[in-house]
This record gives sequence, structure tokens and C-alpha cells, in this order.
Amino acid sequence: MRTFFLLLFWTAVYSQNLFSQPTASETDKSVAIKTDSLLTGTWIYLEDKSSGSGHTFVDHVQKTKWILRSDGTYEKGAQQIRNAGQTNSGWSEATEKGTWRSKEGKIYLYMRDGQIILPEKRLLGTYYIEGTTMIFTDTHGKKLIWRRSDEK
Repeated sequence: MRTFFLLLFWTAVYSQNLFSQPTASETDKSVAIKTDSLLTGTWIYLEDKSSGSGHTFVDHVQKTKWILRSDGTYEKGAQQIRNAGQTNSGWSEATEKGTWRSKEGKIYLYMRDGQIILPEKRLLGTYYIEGTTMIFTDTHGKKLIWRRSDEK
């Protein structure tokens, strides 16, 4: 009986090549990254958060940088804030890092800050690029206008 199970085990191993190394083509397929080359680079989004009027007016602009790399990694959330005429010229550390992919005008996130994103939550939104402008629509329908930047 024991011989039968060993024979069955080795037959299964041999037929599925469980102990063999992947071929070069299998490895290439497993790491194939699907990103739109038009998306790769640095994008800037400006959000006006000014409020009040007269002497209570507060001039506040939040600048968000999103770096999409061709290797499928991204950084997002570094911000520069201007308040009452003051400009903070330095970028803070990226507040979000992860991996992304794109397909048919949609951006998907696969990992965020070391956490794997569940398949049903991966769709970030849709995009349309014209020249140096990207119109991004998130899954809630909010449209954001991002501008391509030479910043790193």
C-alpha cells in the first residue's frame, strides 16, 4: 500500500514538474508588466483649499506628486503646501508606495505600502491623456486633472 502512494506521489510530481526550474519564457511571462508608456513619469495635481474672505482669507494650495515608473512601481502623496503667501519648497517623503498596472484606459493598484490589494479593490480609476494633461476619474466619479512634470 505504501509503495502505491509513493508511486502515485512521484507520478503527480513528474507530470506537473513540481521540482523543475521555470524556463526563461515562463519567468518572463510571470513578471510581464502591463503599463501604458504614456502614464510613466511624474504627474502633479494642484488642489485649491483656500477659504474665507477679507481678513479671514486663507490661501492654501496642496500640490500632490504621483510618480509612475515603467517597472510597475509608484510613489504618491509627496506634497508642497502654500499658505498665506508662504511656499514650502521641499517635498515631504512619499506617503504611499506600491505597484500599479494599466489596461484599456484603467489604472489598477496591486500593492500599497506593502499590503496586497484584493482583486475586487484593485481598480483605481480611468484615465485619458492628451499632451501633458491626464484626466483621471476615480471609482467614485471624481475627476482630477494631473499635469506631467519634469520633477523627480
